[in-house]
Amino acid sequence: MSEPTKVWVAVDQLNAADLNNNFTEALNDYRDFTLGETIAVNDALYLKASDGKAWKCDADFGDERISNFIGFAKEAGNANDVKKVQTSGKVTGLSGLTVGALYYLSGTAGAISATSGTYAKQVGIAVSATTLIIKQEDLTAARKIGVATKDLSEASGNQTIAHGLGRTPKYIRIKIVCNQSVMATNCEGVYNGVTQAYSLFAHDFSANVYYVDSPATKIAKIYAIDSAKYQEAVASFDVTNITLAWTKTGLPTGTAYILWEAYA
Repeated sequence: MSEPTKVWVAVDQLNAADLNNNFTEALNDYRDFTLGETIAVNDALYLKASDGKAWKCDADFGDERISNFIGFAKEAGNANDVKKVQTSGKVTGLSGLTVGALYYLSGTAGAISATSGTYAKQVGIAVSATTLIIKQEDLTAARKIGVATKDLSEASGNQTIAHGLGRTPKYIRIKIVCNQSVMATNCEGVYNGVTQAYSLFAHDFSANVYYVDSPATKIAKIYAIDSAKYQEAVASFDVTNITLAWTKTGLPTGTAYILWEAYA
């Protein structure tokens, strides 16, 4: 179905400018936001969680400056002004666009480009040299994996693993194995930023005893030599790292091998 094209004129006995504006807004989606900084018309904006205000997007950063994209400024203003932001539909008044090209947030604050910034966030597709249809998609890496080791003889303390997502994970998964001549342990744990838990299976070869454990307070436990000697870990993460806070019990020895996954 074609887009309505009604244009009101003065003889309609009503304010033609107001009617045309209302008709345009019916085809798109406009919302009032309080600005966090000086904004120009058609700047790409995001909602900052800490103050609830609209700020310029910046694809040099893999955080809320791209993931909280809300749309394009339709009115210029300064910090603390309440102005309209277009959150869907056709954005007009742009220039130099290539018809059919996808557009992304760029490393220039508030700007868009046919080439993605450091972190890829698609925001629209050009339908003319001056018009963009908002069509957003987050293309930044959603999953990273890696390996690490843990010396079980080390004292209690933190182990830091750089996850490389460029933003805070939604959750992580840790799988750890340790195989010694007298004890083998296989442990898998998860953490979603609120709750963490692991499932453990271990075999004491010398006593031919099996151990299973699944508490909801830690992400990992590794037995070494016997069940009285082990390391346990509590997980945390931020925009850069996974941190495993290890607590040592007894005198465990050996090397544990860690496979980790981080999801954004």
